[in-house]
Order: sequence, then structure tokens, then C-alpha cells
Amino acid sequence: WFMFLVFETFFMYLPYFNHNRYDMLLANIDVWLLGVYPTVWMEQWVRPWLTDVMYVVYFLYFPLPFLPLLTLYKRGKWFQLEGAFFSLLVCYYGGYTTYFFVPAMSPIYSLESMHRVPLEGVYFSEPIRGLIDFLEPNKLDVFPSLHTGILLTTMAITWGVSRRMFVWLLPLAAAILVSLVYCRYHYFIDIVAGAALSAASYLISQHLYRRYSTKFVPHFPAE
Repeated sequence: WFMFLVFETFFMYLPYFNHNRYDMLLANIDVWLLGVYPTVWMEQWVRPWLTDVMYVVYFLYFPLPFLPLLTLYKRGKWFQLEGAFFSLLVCYYGGYTTYFFVPAMSPIYSLESMHRVPLEGVYFSEPIRGLIDFLEPNKLDVFPSLHTGILLTTMAITWGVSRRMFVWLLPLAAAILVSLVYCRYHYFIDIVAGAALSAASYLISQHLYRRYSTKFVPHFPAE
């Protein structure tokens, strides 16, 4: 609950910490890397049915981390479960900290004048978009992409839990990464930064947990 509260209240105090906005810097880095604005370039494939699919895929990110965690819980793998929780928390707080130094709002706002094709779906796009807007009053949560960071951390955890589950989730994970740009929530460089955050936080957190977990009172019963 504390982590959720921190995220939901960012919009209240982050502007006092850093009043700069780095959207155009991030957008220009995309152009430097790819030669195009990815969200504008991707408009050639926008279709109402595909927009619905992309929004559903984008939303499926939220329950995804629970799959490997619940599997570990059912198996009674308490040490591994606690380590997985720790890795996710390190990734979350690493991303939250970075928001203070690189506040940006997303291509939805910064590149609005360049977008010519509206993201209109058939059934699901509008309800999901409305729910996301309601649940995320903080709009300065672009760099790094925590969708990417937590997704890849979840996949790393899943690899250690079940290779079969990892293979089944791989297409969904790839689709989620595409949806970040398709739905215009992120710049490409956000995804790169999110991947770097995931790798760093996972390696560091696993090292710290293995080294120091025995020095603290465990949260779960002994295996």
C-alpha cells in the first residue's frame, strides 16, 4: 500500500522538486536512434480492432507479476518468493526515483500535433484508457518505462520458476512492449531505459538478498 500511495501522490510534489519537462529531449533521442518518431511512424498500422488488442495487452501487464509469485507461493518456495518480491520492489523504487530527475508526460501530449490517426477501438480501448487515466493521476511517469522494467523483471523471475510458463508468457511480453509505443504511452528510449533498470535492479537485488537475507527475520516460514 505504501508503494501505491507513493506513486499515486507523485503529481502533488514532483513538480516542486523538478519543474523541467524532458519530453522533447526523449522524443529527439528516439529520432536520433531510429530516424523517426516511433508513435507517429506506427500510425500506418493503426486499426480499431488492433487498438483494442493493444489496450487489452497493455492492461494485462498489471496482473502478470502475480503469476510467478503465486506459483512460488503454492509450491512453498518462501526464500525464492521473498527474493522475487525484493527484486520487484527494487525495480519499482529505482523507477520512482528516476521520475524525479527526468519528469516527462508521454508522446500522447508532446507529439499530439503530429499524430494524425486517433486511437479509436471497437469495445475495449475507451474503457481501459479511462480506467488507466483514473488510476494514474501522475502523468510524469515515462522515463524509465516501469512497464518494461517490471515486465522484464517478472520474466526473469518466471525463468527461475517455470521454463514452460516463461515460454507461454513470452509472446504476451513481446506484445506488451509493442503496446507501449502503439498506445503512445512511451518513447522508445523509455523502453531501453526500463530494460537497463530491470537488468541492474534484478542483478543487484538478487546479490543483496542472497548475501544479507539470513541476517534479518524472515517474512515467511522456513522451507
